[in-house]
Amino acid sequence: MQYKSLHEYLDSVLGAISSPTNKQIKEAKSEYWKLWYRYYRKQQRKRRKEFTLGFDTKQLAEIQEQKGHHSTSDFLYQAVEAALSGNGISTMEKESLGTIHQNLMHLIDLLEEQQEDSTNIHAEILERLTALEKQFEITFKDAS
Repeated sequence: MQYKSLHEYLDSVLGAISSPTNKQIKEAKSEYWKLWYRYYRKQQRKRRKEFTLGFDTKQLAEIQEQKGHHSTSDFLYQAVEAALSGNGISTMEKESLGTIHQNLMHLIDLLEEQQEDSTNIHAEILERLTALEKQFEITFKDAS
């Protein structure tokens, strides 16, 4: 932009007029802001490319189902970021897996408490749940 400030613009446009009216000043300010916003938007388009995406009803339903409590835009940004970075687990998937992991740990604790009157089935369930819990820990370590 050729003008560094509003005052510089007003000086160049209204400098020839000895005493500009309020209406002339207001119009000059309005024109300056139009120029400034046009310049700003042009610079933004150069720095940051924008794309418009279209989704059919099936895709929209899947997005609504998977986005959780996040906004659609946040979900799409995170999905693109996860795809570009090569991370297999997105932030939202981590939250869901975290909840599942907590529930799994709670089940393990309950089974350990009931182990007093345990049978072989309880021991096998406990072993499988413990193995699953270890897999969750490895998955979270790899994703971080």
